[in-house]
Amino acid sequence: MSTKETRELLSFALGIFNWGGRSLQDGKVDWNELIALGPKFLDVSKAFEGIEQIPTELKNMNPQEAKDLIEYAKKEFDIPQDKVEMIVESSLEILYRIYKLFKDLGHVK
Repeated sequence: MSTKETRELLSFALGIFNWGGRSLQDGKVDWNELIALGPKFLDVSKAFEGIEQIPTELKNMNPQEAKDLIEYAKKEFDIPQDKVEMIVESSLEILYRIYKLFKDLGHVK
C-alpha cells in the first residue's frame, strides 16, 4: 500500500505550520512573511488532488508505513518554538505507539 496522498497533504500542512511558527515568533506577521506564504499555496492542488484516497491509505497502512509518516513529520516539522515542537513530536510518537499496540492486539486491521 502507498501513503502518497497522505504524505502530500501532510507536507502541505507542515509547510503551513512551519511558516506560522517562524512568522509568529515575534508575535506579528509582516508583509515579507505573507509573501513567503505565497509559494506554499502553489502546492495546494497537489496536496488536495487525491484527498479522497487518504482514508483508504490510512485504513490499509501497515506499522512501518505509519512509522515512516511519523518520522517524516518529525523531520519536516521545524519551528523556532522548541518546546512546542518537542510536544508535537512526542505526541506523534505516543500516537504511533497507541496505533502499534492496537494493531498488535488485532483491534486495527
